[in-house]
Amino acid sequence: MKYEKILNKRGMSLLEVLTGMLVLAIGLMGLAPMLVVSVEGNVSSRDASLAANLAKEQIEYYEGLAATPALPANLEEAGLDGKFTRFTYIRGNATDSTVPAGAYQVDVRVAWTDHHNVPRNTRYSTLILEP
Repeated sequence: MKYEKILNKRGMSLLEVLTGMLVLAIGLMGLAPMLVVSVEGNVSSRDASLAANLAKEQIEYYEGLAATPALPANLEEAGLDGKFTRFTYIRGNATDSTVPAGAYQVDVRVAWTDHHNVPRNTRYSTLILEP
């Protein structure tokens, strides 16, 4: 076997590797704020979905009742899922002329404070025919 002398060693120097790592690090640092914004958006979406489900749950409860509740009614439930407060207002034609006869109106508002201490709320309203 003959040993050949390799004059042109092809490879990367330490300086090239360090430069490549620096470029990669700068690029990844640019992506970090997008990750934070994405996580915060997911938290806000989760809270809004939970609030909507709490409101929907309350409206479905009143839709399923066999008898008309005592009107007018104002209910407040605090501490739902640890951070939500649900307000329910029920009124009928006898107390509010804007509600059609033979029906009652259920208004549900769910309020909470987000992770930036900003008050948020969502509202749902429906008319339910009296049984």
